[in-house]
Amino acid sequence: MDELIKERLEFLKLEFQQLVGQVQHGENKGWRIRQFSITLWLVSLGVGLGVITEGVRADFIFLIISAAIPIIFLYLDGANRRWTAHHFFRWEQIQKFLSMRNYILPSNGKKISLKKFCSENKITYDFPILDFWGSVTFGNDKDFAIKTGSVLFHMKRGLRVPFYHFQLIASLIVIALQNYKLFHDIRIFFIIAASPLLHLSLVLFSKIREARIQRRAE
Repeated sequence: MDELIKERLEFLKLEFQQLVGQVQHGENKGWRIRQFSITLWLVSLGVGLGVITEGVRADFIFLIISAAIPIIFLYLDGANRRWTAHHFFRWEQIQKFLSMRNYILPSNGKKISLKKFCSENKITYDFPILDFWGSVTFGNDKDFAIKTGSVLFHMKRGLRVPFYHFQLIASLIVIALQNYKLFHDIRIFFIIAASPLLHLSLVLFSKIREARIQRRAE
């Protein structure tokens, strides 16, 4: 095997190992964000419920904070996933390149095989090496551009949706119940609709953001 090919294979191996570490770090960071969120949410909700006495409105500050916490951490979790997406998709492409007989590079649609990569000098340049952010691998691929360029895209997907919206809805229900005790106005329960409205807003603004990213990628 040519020395250049050996060097490029070694760099590919090192890049793969680095990407695995980055992806695992991102996943662990995501779980820490969720743990921190649930801890702060429970503390603020507990303090709010513990200090509320009839007729004292100032105590609602803690409950309002408990409703704001999942919104803030939903954004942080989505931002972390967007950052990790670069490394995840590049790592995924290396896996496909190593395992598929006829791998197709997303950036230009070229068919590349590991066999030819290891035996022909010119072919080694068809598959990019040390492309940690995936920019060469994917080029102007619109799907890649959206998933790595939009925090909103990740805020409305996966485990994040039920996890953070459960906290938000629970806080809104508690706020509504405490307000009902004070004012006996059933209309206050409409506040619970804020959670699905938030999700619908994320979906809407995400579509707008994705359309802009797609136009930029063209």
